[in-house]
Amino acid sequence: MLCARAPMDDTIRAFFEKYSWDKYVSKHLKYYEVSAFDLETSIASDSVLHITDQTLDDTECETLARALELMVPENLKQLYLSGNKIGDRGVASLVKGALALPNFELLFLAKNADIGDEGMVAIAEGLAKTKIWQLVLTETKIGNAGAKAFAAAIDKDSEAFSSLRWLFLDSTQIGDKGVEALAKALTKGCKSLERLALQNTKLTNRGLCHLAKAIGEGALPKCEYLYVQNNEFDREGKMMLKAATKPRNIKVHFGWPPPLPGVDYD
Repeated sequence: MLCARAPMDDTIRAFFEKYSWDKYVSKHLKYYEVSAFDLETSIASDSVLHITDQTLDDTECETLARALELMVPENLKQLYLSGNKIGDRGVASLVKGALALPNFELLFLAKNADIGDEGMVAIAEGLAKTKIWQLVLTETKIGNAGAKAFAAAIDKDSEAFSSLRWLFLDSTQIGDKGVEALAKALTKGCKSLERLALQNTKLTNRGLCHLAKAIGEGALPKCEYLYVQNNEFDREGKMMLKAATKPRNIKVHFGWPPPLPGVDYD
């Protein structure tokens, strides 16, 4: 039984219909039948929502958020919305929708190229008090201002994002100044982080220095993996960060090969 609190309007019903389908035979495996999928039922009953590699845009994110606010689905915890056309306005709507979920814990927005700093501001201001444990913003255009907004939320309240374990900001426009703000904030809060991804961004030796200094001052006490490969640092930056992370058993991915237990790469 669906748990809607108010009637769905035509816009929401059209949205449900667009992202639902009847059963059909696979184009690639002609004897394999793909099961039917009803988005409204999935939202009401499933723990994970997948709308990936579609055309979901900001307006549709507003519609999805209204549906979540109407339905208040208790089971729904995780939102996977990668590979769409979501921008900053859509992120702000999704934050509102996530806040309607009693057990919200994960937001996966990778490969939405229009998400920028304002989207990160919406996340930083809106989700800081939630139990989110995984935030993925890979391949977006978030830059230093977005990183600073996230850091400011932690500076303001050391309990902000206290449940966050995975933070993926890789393949973005974040550079040394953004990482400096983030690193300083991590000395104060966000102590549950286990994986921090900053590969393929705009970091140089200076950014690695900020990370190393922060780790020496108590940042990332539970970190297992730190990804910084495909950035513009040299051996000096690498050795500086390595010296800070090795005593704390943080496995740093500087490039190929990836870090392996018991192997000390120069």
